[in-house]
Amino acid sequence: MGRSFVIALGIALSFAGMMYFMARALSPEPVWEAYQIANYSVRYGEADRAGRRALAAERAQRNRAYLEARKAWSRQYFIITVPLAFLAMLVGGIIRQNTAASGLVAGALVLLVTAYVQYWNTLSAGLKASVLALVLAMLVVFSYRKLEGIFDNWGGDRRKRHADRRHKR
Repeated sequence: MGRSFVIALGIALSFAGMMYFMARALSPEPVWEAYQIANYSVRYGEADRAGRRALAAERAQRNRAYLEARKAWSRQYFIITVPLAFLAMLVGGIIRQNTAASGLVAGALVLLVTAYVQYWNTLSAGLKASVLALVLAMLVVFSYRKLEGIFDNWGGDRRKRHADRRHKR
């Protein structure tokens, strides 16, 4: 049981990490420093009143541009990762090997959490509710199909192997 958990955890973290970095490779995240004014504090301190206003206005404009770029990147990350997470949940629900299935589903959940954290503030309430309902439905189906077999046979294989050994002697 412990070894299966560790393997499933490894699959989950590997899958989520791979998808995260793949999405970042397909759509690079905006870099904060690229939107900042070089030596802003020094330039602000040396400027006169008009120069300070101009620097402050430029800084505000660059901050807005960064937030817009970040919002666009978050949307792209969401669009890339959410379908992949649902696909992983579907595959996890189909395959028979419980350790791999659990790892894929857990990895998909980690990926969904990262996608929602990145894009949550810009999603509409209807989209939030519908996607979360779909995740809940998939988890219920997964737990019904997978966990029922696990708990029905809890320790059954071990007892059967032990009984088989006694009969062989």
